[in-house]
Amino acid sequence: MPARRTSWLKLYYHHKNDAVLNAMPDDEFRVWFKLLIHAADRDERRGAFREDAALALEVAGGDRDLLQRTLARLLDFGRLETEEEPGWYAFPGFADEQRRKPSDEPAETRERQRRSRARRRAETTAGGHAASRVTGS
Repeated sequence: MPARRTSWLKLYYHHKNDAVLNAMPDDEFRVWFKLLIHAADRDERRGAFREDAALALEVAGGDRDLLQRTLARLLDFGRLETEEEPGWYAFPGFADEQRRKPSDEPAETRERQRRSRARRRAETTAGGHAASRVTGS
C-alpha cells in the first residue's frame, strides 16, 4: 500500500481536554498517536487502517496485546469505529478534521504567489515608482 506523503496531521484542542485520552496509560496513548499518524498517511481509505501484525510492529513495537488493548479502549469510548470490512477501523470525523483546502496544494500556492507578485509589480509600475534595475552599464 503506497504511503501518502502528508506534511500535516491536524490535531485539535478537544484532544487536549479529552478525558478518555488523558486517562490512558502512556504506552496506549503513544499507540493512539501513532495510529493517527498511520491513518493520515494512507492514500486510499484515508483515516482508516487494518489491524494486523505489520500495524502492531509500526505503532506498538510489535506488541500485539498493547495494540489490542488500545483498540478496545478507543472502541469502548467511541474514539474509534469498526469498518464494514473485518479487521478495519477508522477514527470518527477524521476526514473532516484532516480536510485539505485547494490552497494547501503546492500548485495552487505557486499560482497564488504568482498572482500576488504580478499585482505588486502592477501597483508599483502604476504608482510611478517602478523598480529600477542596476545593469552595470
